[in-house]
Amino acid sequence: MKRNLLNSYENAVVESDHLDNDPVGGLSIYIPRRKADYDHNFRTDELTSSYDETSFAIDSNWNEFIKEFLQISENSPPDRPIINGPSRGSPETEYEYIISTTDSDNDEIYFYVDWDDGTTSGWIGPHQSGEEITLEHIWVEQGTYDVRVKAKDSDESEWGTLSVRMPKITNIASSWSFLIGKISDIEKDPNQRFRFIPIKMLELSYDIEYGYLFNIRDDTNGLYPCCGYIDPSEFKGLITNSIICGLWKI
Repeated sequence: MKRNLLNSYENAVVESDHLDNDPVGGLSIYIPRRKADYDHNFRTDELTSSYDETSFAIDSNWNEFIKEFLQISENSPPDRPIINGPSRGSPETEYEYIISTTDSDNDEIYFYVDWDDGTTSGWIGPHQSGEEITLEHIWVEQGTYDVRVKAKDSDESEWGTLSVRMPKITNIASSWSFLIGKISDIEKDPNQRFRFIPIKMLELSYDIEYGYLFNIRDDTNGLYPCCGYIDPSEFKGLITNSIICGLWKI
């Protein structure tokens, strides 16, 4: 009976330590208080493998008990999601994005999208591993947006990202003017915006409210026109101290 007890004790020992020439033995049972303590506090110079790989853990159900006690999941999170769609567009226009990922456990998956404009999709699902879903989004303002998407089953994946640029609206259906003719002066401000005095200039313009307009501009009386300064990014063409020819996108 004594030998059987000692054998059982020896088989159950994961780590042992005692003073030199001290025959006294004992037994301590350690139960971690937190998930973070599992496995970590079992590591010593003598015990370099994971706790799951010890003979005691393999031959008994103690590690299963500890995991159940600490609610440690054996689940693997989904892979980092992939998001495909336009990386450039115009504000106030709807665009479609396709999102997908896979899960090694073949669990059902939920997706969460952060559109980087103060809005999110919330958790969407469930969906099957490998299934592609399509979402639509509209950005109202110009700018660069770092779209982020993550997936989860019982655990969350890493973020997948896509950078989307929404430059200034250059849709020809907004407002524009085509200018060609002679000018008498040009003036620039500190930001390199410019304005000019027309001598005689033809202006073909389109306005979203008034449609197409045609003007001959020559009645400034030596004063700068009411249009004010033009940003260089809004003008495509040629301008000198005497002529102008180009497209002004407003």
